[in-house]
Amino acid sequence: MDGDSVIHSRRDRRPPRAESGHRDGMVDDPRARRRARHLSRPPTPRILTTSDAFALGFTADAVRHAVDTGRWRRLTRGVYLTEAGNVTRTDRVRAALAHAGPGAAVTGWDAVRCYRLGQSRPPDDRPLVLDARGCPRTVLGVRIRPTARTYDRRIVTVDEATGARWAVAAPARAIADTALLYRARAPVRALVTSSVQRGVCSPEQLAVELAHGPRRDSAHLRRALEDVLAGARSIAEAEAADVLRAHALPPFALIVPSHYPFDHRLFAIAYVLWPGLRAIL
Repeated sequence: MDGDSVIHSRRDRRPPRAESGHRDGMVDDPRARRRARHLSRPPTPRILTTSDAFALGFTADAVRHAVDTGRWRRLTRGVYLTEAGNVTRTDRVRAALAHAGPGAAVTGWDAVRCYRLGQSRPPDDRPLVLDARGCPRTVLGVRIRPTARTYDRRIVTVDEATGARWAVAAPARAIADTALLYRARAPVRALVTSSVQRGVCSPEQLAVELAHGPRRDSAHLRRALEDVLAGARSIAEAEAADVLRAHALPPFALIVPSHYPFDHRLFAIAYVLWPGLRAIL
């Protein structure tokens, strides 16, 4: 063997071992690991349940520490507000939904607003949540009302920025529950006629809710339903019908379409039609 040759043993060919406390030449810093986990974690929702916190990677100690240090606020059992600021009506509804559990649905004014209907101000400060089980209770000022009557639910996005979603009652149920809260006829008329005019629900669906719902405080809903069944599609048309009825005029119909007999194409709409007088308005 040549004198210049060098014999390398297997031990010489092994890669150098990292020193204790190092990995691949980098310092193993526990704080850096925690920071990396925090950055890889999805954004924390504003309203968070304990089970959701665990799913996001928070431990029980981390949840307790967040509450003890004031970063999170406990709203009700197992539900937390994770951001600073006042508790809003939306926060209260989301917390009540989480408290009620699977199967619950928002109804009343808050659900109606999800369908872009109704007035901008609620009839009262007590949102309403339906639940198929449990007993009547109030959580953060939100009424959770058990009901034996079945109800359909829809999942709607209530906050485009955060992607927060609610389970809300179907439009006809939400409209009927909202109508029971008003003490004046005008907002109920506006709500019912606009929902039918926009195709959010049908008069028949509202009639089912009226028939199976509570009779107490339902007079305004009943009258508004009579308006749409008579053809009114706006509060102005409903009020015009009131004026015509008050003057003892012959029977009339509202919003009557006229079609060509040969191809049934629409050529005119009579806002008010008096068949006996052969007169239209």
